[in-house]
Amino acid sequence: MACVGVVAALAAPSAVRAQDSGSIAPAAELKPGGHRVEGLNPSLSVNGNLSITQSDQVVGQLDGVGVLVGIGVLGDLDWIGGKHEITNRLSLSESFARTPALGRFTKNSDLATLESTYTYYFVKWAGAYGRLKFETSVLPTNDVRDSEADYVVTRLDGSTERRNGTSVFRLADPLQPFTAVQSVGMVARALDSDLATITFRLGASGRETFSKGILILNDDDATPEIESVELDNVFQAGFEAIANMGGKLGPKLSYGVEAGLLLPPINNDAADRSAVDLMRKTISAVASYSMLDWLALTYQFRFIDDPQLQDGVQTQNSLLATLQYTLVKKKVIEAEDPLQKAQAEAKAAIDRVTELETSLAESEARRAELEAEIVRARGEAPTPPSDEPTDDETAPETQTEAETETETP
Repeated sequence: MACVGVVAALAAPSAVRAQDSGSIAPAAELKPGGHRVEGLNPSLSVNGNLSITQSDQVVGQLDGVGVLVGIGVLGDLDWIGGKHEITNRLSLSESFARTPALGRFTKNSDLATLESTYTYYFVKWAGAYGRLKFETSVLPTNDVRDSEADYVVTRLDGSTERRNGTSVFRLADPLQPFTAVQSVGMVARALDSDLATITFRLGASGRETFSKGILILNDDDATPEIESVELDNVFQAGFEAIANMGGKLGPKLSYGVEAGLLLPPINNDAADRSAVDLMRKTISAVASYSMLDWLALTYQFRFIDDPQLQDGVQTQNSLLATLQYTLVKKKVIEAEDPLQKAQAEAKAAIDRVTELETSLAESEARRAELEAEIVRARGEAPTPPSDEPTDDETAPETQTEAETETETP
């Protein structure tokens, strides 16, 4: 009996993600604190993760080798000039799994995102923003089984078709679904520190998800076939509200949480449901613990409730030990500790006083030297100090002879 594991990893099975998931991403993306760096500020990093598990006669597990491998790329290109701020982000995350049951590699997760945001700050903590975002899956999506199965597909027009005797059933082609998001509005930063940065956005947003022809599984356990339904394109426009919080809990632990709502009074819903019924809700979270400069333990969570796209909520959890390498490091201005800052200011003041006292003593010594040189130049000996009163001091006590005679009767 044997069971061996290397770099443990846990991830939820992949699904067709026909949605925009918000802006939360791996730990390398977290930007706690508002320490702005003026000018152009690029960054680029790559990461990877690997899990290998071998089991032999382990109760409750299949014999064989299971492998999970993943890669990721994250790039930022930011620019800040005065009250203007532009952020650009490109991220790619891919993972593949092989289990003893299937004996082949299949796609486990697949997400590519490009986002650009412009913000103009009226004051330090508030301003206006415009955002453009694209999101898609790069590779095709298939339902892979360990044996052949029969599928029944229900099309948008109500017709059905069968696909019999296949173990690999195509759900979506490459670059499907493709989502575009545009939004404008106001932004306010309620708190800005390394521990927590809290931001609120409120504005108008439009979303287009091109998902027509994509299939999602909707299996009925009571039938021998596997049922699937076809998705349609989704177009929505309405009011957007987003709350975001991120920061650092110590030097090694980073976190980020984002929640968003989209109320779409403008939509193409075939069932003609109200904007409240079609309200789209998203929650994204990430936490990362940096064990080493190149090794981090990362947890990610995604929740999406998109009634117009599909019934039911979409959730995804992942826990990964990630190897990471930074090719281009982003410039960061570290926040000063208030106590350390006060201590440094006090020390600088003491040093300044000491310096002034030294300068004063040197000036007094120099003045004495100059006086001595002047006396020598005149050929005079310096007059030592005397305790006897001077003429000026005794004059008032000396009476003239005339004054004495006047006073005599």
